[in-house]
Amino acid sequence: MHDNNINIIEKDNSSMTENELENFYNELCNYSENSSDNNSINESNDYQEIFLIYYSELNELNMKQIQHILNYYNIKRSKNKEQTIYSIIDFECKEENLFIVNKRKEYWNYIETLKKDKYLSKYINI
Repeated sequence: MHDNNINIIEKDNSSMTENELENFYNELCNYSENSSDNNSINESNDYQEIFLIYYSELNELNMKQIQHILNYYNIKRSKNKEQTIYSIIDFECKEENLFIVNKRKEYWNYIETLKKDKYLSKYINI
């Protein structure tokens, strides 16, 4: 992915409209609507769909769960949940973070598996 600087505007409400999410996605992935390359457009549409799904998944987490992800990546917490989610997405979209992102996801899957175990679940507090 590309290294992009993203400006996040703090808002009072904690949910974004679909258009605001799309605008954020476009900034994040350096998407250009004027592109004449059909492959590029199709690829961008795929990334946009993935972004929206990913945003929705993170938004379902509570702040305690999100804070664990931030701590794992050593990212400072933002002022609100929405900005915090953007920080995570921004971090995880960078190619140089691919190893640690995959490692975190693998460990989180282990945690979810342990939570389902009748005996071990009492020792998991994440």
